[in-house]
Amino acid sequence: MADSAAVNDAFDRVKADHGKLDILINAAGVNTPNRWATRWLDDINHHMLDAARNGEPFAPEFLEQIPDEDFDRVMKINVNGTFFAIRAAAPLLKAAGGGAIVNFASVAGLVGLPMPAYYPASKAAVVGMTRAVSGELAPFNIRVNALAPAGINTALLTQSGDEHVQALLALQPLKRLAEPEEIARTLVFLSSDAGAHYTGQVLSPSGGAYLA
Repeated sequence: MADSAAVNDAFDRVKADHGKLDILINAAGVNTPNRWATRWLDDINHHMLDAARNGEPFAPEFLEQIPDEDFDRVMKINVNGTFFAIRAAAPLLKAAGGGAIVNFASVAGLVGLPMPAYYPASKAAVVGMTRAVSGELAPFNIRVNALAPAGINTALLTQSGDEHVQALLALQPLKRLAEPEEIARTLVFLSSDAGAHYTGQVLSPSGGAYLA
C-alpha cells in the first residue's frame, strides 16, 4: 500500500478485467510499524494497567522514543496508501457512473488516547482526507465515508492479551469488543443504496467511546 506503483498496477488489473469499479473499501493499515514497536507498546500498556490497579501514578512517555522511520512507515501505509488507492480508484468509479468509498479511520483519530502519535495522527488524516475527497467526488455520484471503530475482536487486537483488551473496554460504555461481522454490516450499509444519502461522514462503531 505504501508503493504507489504497486497500487496503480492493482487497479490497472481491475480496469483490464472489469473496466470499472463499484466499491472501494480502504481497510489496509497498521497500528505499529514493526514487531519491536508492538512489544514496546504492550509493555507500556501493561505498566499502565499495573499502576492503575495499585493506585500509583504512571505517565507513559512515547514521543522521544519514536524514531523517524517508525513514524514514516505508519503514515506511508495508513495515509499514503489510502490516498494512492482512492486516486487510482476514482477513474474506475467514474466510469461506473458512481459508487462508494469507505475508509477505515479509528476512534483514536477522534479522541485523545495515550499511545504513540503515529497511529492517531494517521487516522485523523484519514478523516480529513475522507471529508475533502467526498466533496470533490460528489458531482460524480461517488460517496466517500469513513469508519472510526474502537476495539474489534481480531487477532491484531487480541494478540496483546486480555489485559490490553480490558483496558480498552474501560474507555467505552459498552463493555465488549465489536465483532468483525458487525463492522462488515456497517460497510455494506455505507456501500449500498441503503446509505445513498451518506457522504463525508464518519461513523464510529466504538461502543460509545466516541460520542458526538
